[in-house]
Amino acid sequence: MSDYREKKNARLLMAIHGLQAEPNQQWEDRLMDALNHHTEFYVPMRTVGEGQERKPAFAVVEDKDHNHFYVLFTSQEKAKHWTKGLETHAVLSFHQVASMALGDPRISGFVINMNTENFILWRQFIVNCFHQNQAHLMGQDPVQVSDTIEFFRPGRRHQGIGRGSGRVYAG
Repeated sequence: MSDYREKKNARLLMAIHGLQAEPNQQWEDRLMDALNHHTEFYVPMRTVGEGQERKPAFAVVEDKDHNHFYVLFTSQEKAKHWTKGLETHAVLSFHQVASMALGDPRISGFVINMNTENFILWRQFIVNCFHQNQAHLMGQDPVQVSDTIEFFRPGRRHQGIGRGSGRVYAG
């Protein structure tokens, strides 16, 4: 049987492979576009609880630094291979799984296609994708913030930049 979601996720995989081979802004933009408009994931899960207390529990893995990631797959075959048939899976859009992840401060991001691509999307990138999509939906151009934004009180000297230079920032 043909997996149309795997075909739908081809743009995502192309962007992932491009970023892995040659990290640059063009591939990052393609990745964001694929996530926001063309991606559905197979998310391993099981149901926990009984009766009214039943709820889904999605697969989470932990790295050596104790970061927690939702495990996402771009094809049914990859999801089945990873779970070895012991769990079922939900099919969720990027925005559905991003909403869950951003609602849980313990989740640091996603790992896409564990044991093959092993591609990690960190929480900040997920937030940026979410904001970019919301800006497009509202008919606005998204603003990309690449550096940390710092705010200063008007007329106060900032000792972190140009220490001792006497610069005054009118934040």
